[in-house]
Amino acid sequence: MSQAVDPSKVLRGPYELRLSLDRPTAYRGELVYASIEFENTGSETLWIPRRREVFFGFEKKTAFGSSSSESWASSCDGLKFVPVKPGKKVRYEKGFAAPDMVGEVSVFITADRKVSTPVVIK
Repeated sequence: MSQAVDPSKVLRGPYELRLSLDRPTAYRGELVYASIEFENTGSETLWIPRRREVFFGFEKKTAFGSSSSESWASSCDGLKFVPVKPGKKVRYEKGFAAPDMVGEVSVFITADRKVSTPVVIK
C-alpha cells in the first residue's frame, strides 16, 4: 500500500539498506538484476520509495576524476511511498541496463548513494 507523503520524510530515521546484484560482470546494455532491501531499524514508521521509483546511479572512478550516469523513469500518478514499520523489511527485485561505461562501475540507488556495489562492465 503506497501513499502520498511529504518527500522530505522519505528515508528519514534509522534504517539499513542492502544492495546486491545477480552477477559480478555484464556487457554494456545487458539487463542486470538488483536486490534492494530496506530495513527499518528505528522506532517509528520509515517511508521508502515504491519499487518503480527506485532509480539506479552509476559511477566510474578514474585517475582524472569520475564519470556518472543515472537511470530514470516517470510516475504518472505522482510520487508515492511505502510505509515500513519498526523492525520490518521490504525487498525489491529490479533490473537495469548496464551503463555504457567499461571497467569497474559502482552501482547505487539515487535515494541513498552511501551504499553501492561494484559491477565490471565489458
